[in-house]
Amino acid sequence: MCKNSSRAYWWDFYDVPHNDKSNPILRPYYNNSANQPNGVTITFAKEAIEAGLKMLVFTVNLTDREGGILSDYIYVDFKTPPVIAQIIGGSEIFHDNFTDLIVDASSSRDPVERYYDQPFNFTWDCVKVPDSDVAMLENFTGRFGTPNAIQPSPSWNKCVSTEIPKQERIVIPAAQLQDGFYFLFTVTVEKINETSAHLPIQRNDTAFQSVKIIPYKAPKVQLM
Repeated sequence: MCKNSSRAYWWDFYDVPHNDKSNPILRPYYNNSANQPNGVTITFAKEAIEAGLKMLVFTVNLTDREGGILSDYIYVDFKTPPVIAQIIGGSEIFHDNFTDLIVDASSSRDPVERYYDQPFNFTWDCVKVPDSDVAMLENFTGRFGTPNAIQPSPSWNKCVSTEIPKQERIVIPAAQLQDGFYFLFTVTVEKINETSAHLPIQRNDTAFQSVKIIPYKAPKVQLM
């Protein structure tokens, strides 16, 4: 065998449904020699492969040696990037108690182009935090999104008595706003997509916004 002899390369690409490595399913695309990379590397375009476990098999045919075939394989778990939840205005804002409060998560986004136009599912929660519990609130917000995250205190009451609509933009009427409280909103945005093996992938993210309700103070006119 001469190290400078020509070699023939071949790639096989398999889906692995349910992560069952004993039953991979060959994708026919690379069975067409015109679609073969014809080299020792294989490249996939951005978002060309759906999420899920795949198996790549690489075969080398040493053309100057009868039966000179070498083969190896690797499993690759393709992942879909997470969605990103955002509430307009940031994590802490102030609002008066005489105009309706609008909380808007329409700036949430999906970095995956193929799913960009698929709408989000929105799930909201809101609790009222008394000013006396501001230290507990700061502990909650400071740990939010970390491995040490904590749940809102069970002593904090719901902001509204009815269920909050599952939509990107919600409105809390001024009549339900009480000064002396923070209104703590959390929103979970979610998309459910499918792998190439038709298995669901649930992608979600959560954001919060703390709204300090301040009392209305009538303007004063003073003549000098």
